[in-house]
Amino acid sequence: MIGLRKIHPLAYIVGCGNLETDNAVVEPLSTALASRVIHINLHNDLDCFLNIAYERKFNQKIIAYITWKGLAGVTNFDPSNQADTYACARTWEFMSDLMVKDMPDEEFTPLAAGTIGEAMGLEFSSFCSIYLDLPSIPAILANPDTHFVPDRPDIQYALTSALSGAVRPDNIGEIITYLSRLPAEIQMFTIRMMNMQHGTVFSSHPAFMPWVRKFSAYINGAV
Repeated sequence: MIGLRKIHPLAYIVGCGNLETDNAVVEPLSTALASRVIHINLHNDLDCFLNIAYERKFNQKIIAYITWKGLAGVTNFDPSNQADTYACARTWEFMSDLMVKDMPDEEFTPLAAGTIGEAMGLEFSSFCSIYLDLPSIPAILANPDTHFVPDRPDIQYALTSALSGAVRPDNIGEIITYLSRLPAEIQMFTIRMMNMQHGTVFSSHPAFMPWVRKFSAYINGAV
């Protein structure tokens, strides 16, 4: 019953809220009410975030940044921090919506700081500037055996997003050739991002098989 109105016997009422420890204007449940509901605690999950980010077509720079930062990039929420805002799945989606066009640093940096918090916003803004230093995809495809491979980890993680977004059936061979020159961890991240973005369409491609054999002991869950 909701008031005097009956609900369908197959209907379920779901409520969501914050923990008392979140300091987010929470009223504790009475024991009478608490014993009448099922309690399920949700936690941040990196793979879940990335899957949703691909599904909702988040800006590729955000995906690359979260891949680089890991779970620490998904959220930096601290209930004791009185900052105006913070990074979380909700504010990252706001950030992605704001990145529909390029803007100069003097505009983008304060916008990022005001959306995902000052500390994360400044770091993310610096990360986005790394894209100016990435090897170009056409140059990589033209000379995958010899083209420049960056050695900075942040640039390598940014490159995973560029490579996974550029892969096509007619260039998978060149992508894999270039990718094989990067550290194993970067290769694994890139393949995982390819599969998140494109499904497993490339997993059976002949050009992909040598890589699969090389990393067969490590790719459970990646392909």
